[in-house]
This record gives sequence, C-alpha cells and structure tokens, in this order.
Amino acid sequence: MNIIMNYDQKSLLLSLMKSSKTASLGTCKENQPYVSLTPYSCKENFTEFYIHISKLAVHTKNITDNSKVSLMISQSEDTNTNPLSLARVTLTGNALEVGRADINYNSIKENYLKKYPTAELLFNLDDFHIYKIEIEHGRYIAGFANTFNLTKQSLESLEK
Repeated sequence: MNIIMNYDQKSLLLSLMKSSKTASLGTCKENQPYVSLTPYSCKENFTEFYIHISKLAVHTKNITDNSKVSLMISQSEDTNTNPLSLARVTLTGNALEVGRADINYNSIKENYLKKYPTAELLFNLDDFHIYKIEIEHGRYIAGFANTFNLTKQSLESLEK
C-alpha cells in the first residue's frame, strides 16, 4: 500500500470521481449485501456524494433501514485490457435524505442537473429524493498493486 499519491495517481482519482457517470451502490438488507447502479454527483471537496433515487427502489428501502453504504466508481473497461489494472475507488459512509426544505437542497439539485440535465423530469416525481452520502473513508486502487487508503481529510486535500 502506498502512502502518498503522485501527480498522475491523484489526477486519475480526480478524473474518476468527477467524470464517471455511475457508481455501484452497496447497501445492506437484513444483513445481506445488495449492489445496484446509480448516477451520482459530489461536493467540490469530495466529502459528500449525492444520489437521486426513488423511494420505490430496493436500495432506498435498504438505506432507510441501514444508512451505511458504499460507492464504487471504476475506470471504464474499454480503457484497459487487464481488468485488474483498472483504476477504481470505493467510498463508504452514511446516507441521509436531503429534504426539499433543506437549505442546501437547491444547490445540490443544480449541481446534479449540471451533470445529468435529462434528470430534470425525475425531480418532478414525488417518489424521487436526494440522498447525501457523508464519506467516512475509502480505498483507491490506481492500478494493479497500487493502492491508497482514503480519509475524509485526504479527500478534502485532493485539489489543493
């Protein structure tokens, strides 16, 4: 495990988190893991990620019962021949619903819609809600045998 990222490793991590369109969302149902796919956006300092999901979805019901979640964002498979060399980051934290009356709701929504303009329609549906994932820690794999543990503080300092 590496301790300090070089410029290229840091740039790749930033690109993954900013540019990827979807993440695997890990939730837990009755002590059993459940993984789904979801679009996401994130706070500028990468300490919070946002998902806009339906109350009817299994993963949302799971979050209601257990707020502990994980997100995995991976480099596209077509960029490499060896799947083990794909860059990926797994982030874990707590998911909390952001109510429409929340002071940050509109800015989170605007940020989300910048990335997914076609999602505007979903914001008009009553069963879709924003959830904020407060990141506690993570693990970044910048390629085969090239790993880094991430903390909230290390995520905050990525663009500094």
